[in-house]
Amino acid sequence: MPPPEAIFTSPSEIPNASLSGLDAIFILGGGVPASYADPPSYVKSRCDAAAQVFICCGQLLAKKGGTKEDQIPAILTLSAGTAHMPQLLSSDGLPIWESTASAAYLMDQYSKEQIPPSKILVETTSYDTISNAYFARTSFADVLGWNRILIVTTEFHMARSKAIFDWIFAAKRKNDISGSKYELYYLSTPNIGLSKEALEVRREHEARGKKTVLTKLSKQYTTLPAVLEFLTSNHDFFSSKKLVERAATSATSNVLDPRSMTLKLSYGGGGGSNLNGGNRNSPANLGVIVLAAVAMGALVIKCFVRSTRSSRYSRLYK
Repeated sequence: MPPPEAIFTSPSEIPNASLSGLDAIFILGGGVPASYADPPSYVKSRCDAAAQVFICCGQLLAKKGGTKEDQIPAILTLSAGTAHMPQLLSSDGLPIWESTASAAYLMDQYSKEQIPPSKILVETTSYDTISNAYFARTSFADVLGWNRILIVTTEFHMARSKAIFDWIFAAKRKNDISGSKYELYYLSTPNIGLSKEALEVRREHEARGKKTVLTKLSKQYTTLPAVLEFLTSNHDFFSSKKLVERAATSATSNVLDPRSMTLKLSYGGGGGSNLNGGNRNSPANLGVIVLAAVAMGALVIKCFVRSTRSSRYSRLYK
C-alpha cells in the first residue's frame, strides 16, 4: 500500500488495497458552471476520474462477495461557488452551487447502477480551497467517521490543494492531544479546457497560494478553532466585516489589469471566450460579460479623467 499523502496521476495507479479501504472521494470545485449539469471541462475531468475510482471500488467489493452499499466510498462534491465570480442562478433566482453542477454531471453521465445517487453528497458552504477542506472535514469527515480519503483535482491545482488539505486535516480539535488520524491520498487529473495564457496565470496564482499556506497559515493556525478564527476574521466570504464591506463597495471601484482579468475569466461560467471553450450563451456567462464590461468601462473613465487633468495642467503651465 502506498504511503498516505501519495499523489496518483491516473485511477489505474491506485492499488486495490487502497481502493478497498476508501471511505470517501472528494471532488474539488473549480469554477462557475455553464448550466446546472455543465461544470468547467477540467472539473468534468475530475468527476470522471472520481467515477472511475468509485466504479472500481464497487467491482472490487463484488469480487469479494460484498453487497452492502455502505462499504463503497461516498463521493463528496465540493464548493458552493467561487468567491470572486458571479454565481449561476436557477430560473427562480437561487444559486446553483458548483457542487450541485458536479453532482448533476455525475448523475447525467453515469447510470444509477454505476453510481447510486444516494452515494453522492454535496457540500454547499465553501468558496475556495481552504474552506473546501475545512467544511469537508468538519461537516462530513468528522461527523461520518471518514478516515481514508481520496482527493481529486486538476494538476495545476494539486500542489496548493495538497498543502491545504494536509494542513486542515492535520489540525487538532479543541482539547485534542492525539492529533489527526486521517489518511489522505490524491489523484491528479489533466489540465484541459484552459488556454495557455489562462493556465500560466492559474499556475502563478497557485504557486503564491501554496507558499502562503506552507510558510504562514499552516504554522500559525494549527487547530480547528484557530482555522475557524482565520476564516471568520480574514476570509472575504466568512468574515462579517469583510462581507459587509464587500456588499457596500461599488463594482466599479476594483479595476483589474489584463492578467488579473484572465485569471478571473478562467474560473468558468461558460467562458464567453476561448479561455474555457464554453458556451457564449450560457446564463452564467452574462455575469462574466457584465463583470468584464464594468471593469473595462471603469478603466476607460479612469484614463479619461487622467487625460483631462493632464490637459488642464498643460494649459496652466504652458
